[in-house]
Amino acid sequence: ALGYKNIKTNTFSARLSAARQFGLLVLKDDGYALTPLAREILHPIDPGALSRLYRQAFLKPPLYAELAERLAGKRVPEAEILGNMLYHHHQIIVSAKQSAAEAFLESARFAGALGSDQVLHPDGPPAPAVPLHGVGRSLRDDGHRRAVLLGARRPHGHPGRAHRARGGVQPRRHPALPAA
Repeated sequence: ALGYKNIKTNTFSARLSAARQFGLLVLKDDGYALTPLAREILHPIDPGALSRLYRQAFLKPPLYAELAERLAGKRVPEAEILGNMLYHHHQIIVSAKQSAAEAFLESARFAGALGSDQVLHPDGPPAPAVPLHGVGRSLRDDGHRRAVLLGARRPHGHPGRAHRARGGVQPRRHPALPAA
């Protein structure tokens, strides 16, 4: 089971326990069964939803949900400081606080809830910035739709496309590319 020859090992028991805490397995009369969340992760209909599903599982353990609520939108401290928080506020014993903190950080990264900036976003990374003037649609002469910025203004004195067409300012190109 799970690649182990002997299911009576501590590692196997720890993995079963973790799978239950993350809401992936439930104990049934005749053993364990996958939860609907585990089925969605293992056999996704929409692979784009996996990040959301991972974050959903990440928030299942009560300790992780509590930490996520407390740290949402904030920079998560390094493992040593987080371990001290776990010791003082969550009764994690001294010998386990460092590994518990590291497990939380690793799980948050895996779930996509912790970015490279160390800010915790349990509901997913923030949406990309939207232009101030919004986005709309227009029709080109050939009838195809294209997105255009509505109300966008060029900086004062910017020559625009018409000036380039008359041989004015040319678009920049990377120095390694040959001239057109």
